[in-house]
Amino acid sequence: MVTLRSAAEQGRDHRLTAHGLKGTAWNFGARRLGDLAASLEGASSGQLGSRLGELATTLETTLAALRAESQALAVQPG
Repeated sequence: MVTLRSAAEQGRDHRLTAHGLKGTAWNFGARRLGDLAASLEGASSGQLGSRLGELATTLETTLAALRAESQALAVQPG
């Protein structure tokens, strides 16, 4: 998020960061987050700034779901 926000503020290229987030999210099964990162990967620098709030919300929701799933798996016997 910090790298994407910095790229948006400074008009720098954000595509490599968005690409990495997309791949990581999809590898963890976080499809919605990966899809959003894919859309950011193709966005212009001007479009990026307006999409960061949506990305932050999706990232927080995804991380909460992953934490809950991780805790559920850690509690299961066997």
